[in-house]
Amino acid sequence: MPSNPVGRIPNGALLGACLLLALPAGGPERTEADTLAARVEAAWSAGEWPTAEKRLKRLHKRNPGNAETLRRWGLAAAYQGGYDRALRRLRQAREISPRNTDILLGLARVHVWRGARNLAVDQVAAVLAREPELAEAHALRGQLAYYRGDLDAAEDYYRTALAKEPGSESAQQGLEQIRQARADHTPWRFDVGHSRSRVYIGDATLSWQATEIAIAHTFGGPGADRSGTLTARLHQAERAGTSGRQVSVGGVWPLSQRGRLRGEVGVAGGADFLPRSYWRLGGNLRLRGGSDSVGPTALDAYVSHRRYADGDTWLLAPALEQAFWDGPAGPRLKTTLRLLTVRGSDANWDTGYALRLDGRLYPDWQAYAGYSVAYETDETYDADGNVVGFRTSEVRTAFAGLGWQFTDRQQLECGLTYQEREHAASWQREAWRCGLTWQH
Repeated sequence: MPSNPVGRIPNGALLGACLLLALPAGGPERTEADTLAARVEAAWSAGEWPTAEKRLKRLHKRNPGNAETLRRWGLAAAYQGGYDRALRRLRQAREISPRNTDILLGLARVHVWRGARNLAVDQVAAVLAREPELAEAHALRGQLAYYRGDLDAAEDYYRTALAKEPGSESAQQGLEQIRQARADHTPWRFDVGHSRSRVYIGDATLSWQATEIAIAHTFGGPGADRSGTLTARLHQAERAGTSGRQVSVGGVWPLSQRGRLRGEVGVAGGADFLPRSYWRLGGNLRLRGGSDSVGPTALDAYVSHRRYADGDTWLLAPALEQAFWDGPAGPRLKTTLRLLTVRGSDANWDTGYALRLDGRLYPDWQAYAGYSVAYETDETYDADGNVVGFRTSEVRTAFAGLGWQFTDRQQLECGLTYQEREHAASWQREAWRCGLTWQH
């Protein structure tokens, strides 16, 4: 969904007048149509895009030859992430009024939002060829330059728009966006975290601890929406007096405006409880843009392989993500439901699940909580220490945490975890972890 979908929307009186022009003359029918136009105006002003789209569809049935109704119908669909529907309606409007610059700019905006930037550039160029003084077209050129990471060109286009229309809201917002992007651009990120656990097995108590350091670098200038990230990670762990070290590298690569690919590979040594080698490959695809109350929906999935001293483990983990109450600072709530399908040393597949909730309590505070049921396969031995079979254990995990962004570029996060393992005599694990993030 576009970050500022309203954009160049007429005020209530002008929108009402435009919609009334779409209505055929008549007595009672006109009165009913006036009421429908007013209801469209109310939904539009409130940003209730699904309702506005339904009412514009009814309005279009009354007068199918009105280009303004089709244009608004298309934009209402676009604000919900229905870009294909939006393009169909806007193209219908263009057939009726081929030289209407508002319709042409609407098409350009939808191309921008769906990631077809080249088509948007061509559309804006066509508008400027007809109306070189149109401020909104120059502002849209600024938006396109911003998305490709060329902030200097974007600033020039926005200032050109302001020179042609000093009150241009989109140009003023664009310049403010550039200012914030330059101030917030932090290509480097540093993470340090430490965790401690107590494991209770019958009457015995074991101590675990781990420290992790990560460095990430983002490629692409401020404002670029197709920037990638490369991360290097060092993990040092100790369990019951045995220590091991794991190093890994990974990255995130954007494939489109809606999707990205991520991967990681690592090796370890010094302890059998760490995998000797592992890799993980996954991605995220936004399925729909959503609205203010029910935000974007995304499909997330990854597959991983870990090679231990006593066998290999595969994991398939598809998930559905749903955001709620979306806003400029992100969603206030996001839910993630993930399946965890594991293939252990016994060559069988076992499926568990994980549910996670992420919430934004205040601008500087975030919280998360969740629960999962997964499976681990262990070898079983006879009295002489020989492997005689495998045993699959159900591992139940509950976790929660809190994050505090105490400066613009620093964040502290702490969390608690509790685990129980089935088929193990009174096996329980209690853990806490704290981490600090710097951005530079």
